[in-house]
Order: sequence, then structure tokens, then C-alpha cells
Amino acid sequence: MNRTILRAVVSMVAGLVSASVMSAYDVDSVCVDTVMTKEEVIARFGEPDRYQYNDAGPDGIDECYHYGKSFIKFHDNVFIEFSICDSSFVALKCSIPGGVRVGDPFEVLAPLSPRRAHWIKGECYALFHDTDCMVFVDISEGKIDSIYYSDPL
Repeated sequence: MNRTILRAVVSMVAGLVSASVMSAYDVDSVCVDTVMTKEEVIARFGEPDRYQYNDAGPDGIDECYHYGKSFIKFHDNVFIEFSICDSSFVALKCSIPGGVRVGDPFEVLAPLSPRRAHWIKGECYALFHDTDCMVFVDISEGKIDSIYYSDPL
């Protein structure tokens, strides 16, 4: 009986930790794993410069909304990926007061303890490196050049 209770508690704590990490990933305060229809995405982020729709049958539907050089991607209406390459979006508001924009100084990331991602070319840093769900940030001349996240599905 005690093992059953212990397993339940461990499972519940792991779920809460996972949920709190996932909610730390956001674009303009929309968290990764949020479910949104196409109409809701456009109402929230505006009309995209380009829209891609891919129906892969049993593997689901992918939708990608391009805004300039940046994009946000959904799989079966679930927010799973983003690449922010200009200052029109704010990312990581749930983790850093005021969030982070492309062009901000690298130092704004200090509360997240960035680590150099040596396996990626260039000056790239990983945030939330103690999880399977890392956010990558490219740095150029001491400033944030891009912010990228993809759900490890």
C-alpha cells in the first residue's frame, strides 16, 4: 500500500514539474502546448505573411504561421514550436519579467542560467538545459539574435 501511494506522489510531482517547465515557454504570453484554432492564432498574433498547412493523414495536421523571419508552429492545433528572429515578438515572459526580445543584451538571460550549446555551431546557448525541452538562443555581438524552441514530441 505504501509503495502505491509513493508512486502516485512521485508521478504527481513529476507531472507538476513538467507542467511548470512547459509553461515557461511562451511567445507573447501564449504558452507552448496551448490549443488554438487558426482563427484564434490570427486574432492573437495577426495575419501572417505566409501560412503553411500540411495534412499528413494519421500523423496529424501541421500549421505554420510566418511573420517576417519568425514563425510559430502548431500540430493538431497545439502550439509546439517557435523561432523568433526579430523584435516584433516577446518570448519567455513566464520566466523573465517583461520577457525577452531579439536585440536584448545577452545579460537579460542570466536568471535562466544559460549554458553554451557546444554541439551547435556559432554562439548558441541552451536555456532550461536540465530538461528534454530546451530553448536555444543565438547571440551575436553580445545581443540576442534569435530564440528557438521545438517540442521534442
